[in-house]
Amino acid sequence: VAMTYDGTTLRGYVDAVKDAEQAFAGPPIMHNGALNVGGEIKGRYNLKGTIDEVCILKVALDEAGIKTLMNGLANVISVEPSSMSLTSTWGAIKKQK
Repeated sequence: VAMTYDGTTLRGYVDAVKDAEQAFAGPPIMHNGALNVGGEIKGRYNLKGTIDEVCILKVALDEAGIKTLMNGLANVISVEPSSMSLTSTWGAIKKQK
C-alpha cells in the first residue's frame, strides 16, 4: 500500500497499481508533533499486524517508482559507488545538509 501527494492530488496504490485518486485543495497540515505509522496518536486504533519497509520521501512517486520500492528498499537505497563504505557514504550525505 502506498500513498502519494503531489501538491494537488492524493493517490492511493495497492501492489503499485493506482487504486484511488482524490483532488486535495490547499496545503497539507504541518506540525512538529510525532508521526505515527500503523495507529493514531491516542492509541485507540492501532494496526494488529506487522509493517515492513516504511519509506517517507520528499517527492511523489509514479507507479514505476512505487513498483521499484515495492521490490525492496535495498534496490533503491544502497552505497554507491560500491567502492565507498557505508560510513563514508553517510559522511557525504551529512555534508550536503
